[in-house]
Amino acid sequence: MDRSKRTLFELIGGIVTLTLIELAIVTILIVMNFIKTTHTMSVWIAGLVGMVIASAMAYHMRYVISKALDYEKSDAEGIMRKGSLLRMSVLFTIIVLAVCFCRKYINMYMLFLSIMNLKFAAYIVPLIDKKLNMNFEVSNKE
Repeated sequence: MDRSKRTLFELIGGIVTLTLIELAIVTILIVMNFIKTTHTMSVWIAGLVGMVIASAMAYHMRYVISKALDYEKSDAEGIMRKGSLLRMSVLFTIIVLAVCFCRKYINMYMLFLSIMNLKFAAYIVPLIDKKLNMNFEVSNKE
């Protein structure tokens, strides 16, 4: 498996792990009545939708970067800008549609937090990578 694909899987693993931890914490707080909401399911739906959006954004970033590496510097910068603009416009459209049509069924705070897990996961990927490499080296020595 090439390095970029492995990093993508680690990033998506971090997104999924962080989202599930956040959903567990929020659910515990809802059950203990620290968070007042009548729609616990909307929190879970938003978390899962945000997790899918963040994973799709990570995949698209990998795709655009691998595509840009095949071009000269000036063309590659343009491809990266177009990819970023496309990602942000799709994200904005999804959030606007969710706010307009699905406000009752999707908790907007959890949606935002689970999409931001893309950023948080990017910070913990080096730790995951270090741990996986350490386990891989130990298993190869045996």
